Amino acid sequence: MRHRTCLGKRRVGRIIPAGSSPGPVFLDQCPFRFSGQPCQVAGIDVDLLRTEPIGHLAANWQVRRERLRTIWGWARATTVAGRLLECWISVRADHPRAHLIPALADHQGYVLHGVAMDGEGLCPDALENAARLTGARVLYTVPTLHNPTARIMSMARRQAIADVARRLDLTIIEDDIYAHFARTLDICPIANFAPERTYLMTSLSKAVAPGLRAGYLALPDERLLAQLTQITRATILAPSGLPFALASLMINNGMAEAIIDEVYEEIRARTSLALDLIGDACEPPATPASLHLWLPMAELDAEKVAGRAQRAGLSMLPPSVSAIGDEAETGLRISLGATTNRTELTEALSRLRLALAGELPPSARGLI
Repeated sequence: MRHRTCLGKRRVGRIIPAGSSPGPVFLDQCPFRFSGQPCQVAGIDVDLLRTEPIGHLAANWQVRRERLRTIWGWARATTVAGRLLECWISVRADHPRAHLIPALADHQGYVLHGVAMDGEGLCPDALENAARLTGARVLYTVPTLHNPTARIMSMARRQAIADVARRLDLTIIEDDIYAHFARTLDICPIANFAPERTYLMTSLSKAVAPGLRAGYLALPDERLLAQLTQITRATILAPSGLPFALASLMINNGMAEAIIDEVYEEIRARTSLALDLIGDACEPPATPASLHLWLPMAELDAEKVAGRAQRAGLSMLPPSVSAIGDEAETGLRISLGATTNRTELTEALSRLRLALAGELPPSARGLI
């Protein structure tokens, strides 16, 4: 059954020409005003609004509504899942991994172990070997548009990963935040194959607006709801009702779906543009609309290209930022969503093409 999450993408990136900034978010179109009463927006009960999108996700994810809870964004969902898993001391993650995961591990005291990947993402045999070798009990994975490689697991691969997790009694934390960009593929979350051991999460930040801190977490067991409530009250008291009320209003009046469709088409056009300009250096993406592209290359070469790109006015992260361990695949992640328009993106990619060729634009050759 085709999987399409109606919640989940944002304009993020690494290639940013000097002086550019993200475009505006058109919140002025929302029928949104304060009534002056606690827990009410325009006379509407916020407590009702904050849970309404859960019905949409329950249908898309094919999970019971009772297992879903609102959470304050992706980072909070990841942190809370870790707190619920007291055994999360040693963690296996897709290899390489988005730079926020190592940062979270350093903060929380987790030990990360990378797991080998192939063209479809995480390898089941490598996962099993790593689990037996390290004793780690938790897997963090992004099976749809893995960050930074943009790889997508097939349905067979997702089933195989779930089988390994069940055989070795592993817990899965599945990040589904990029699912919308795989709307043309017939896939579903790993959680559908192993719901009893998977924490499944997403956010509105990549689907609708980066400032909309509305996240959603599906728990593997309803008995964890009491613990989730306790952790939330002890750390932030409660997520603000405002972003969830806004999310519900945008979903109900059709604005969210319109934004999602528009951004998808924009990213599809940007992906095509990027492949035209630097496609010979990119790993072919698994979907026509990908927020980021992967440029595989040796670590030293990647460091050199990143350095030349920085001198050319681009903002890029070196491969060491996302690598886990000494045997990680190396390369550079190219984001397509940071620039405000395709003209700026074309300029940024043209500069990057020169950096890949070992050259610099004339404006970047000065030495001070």
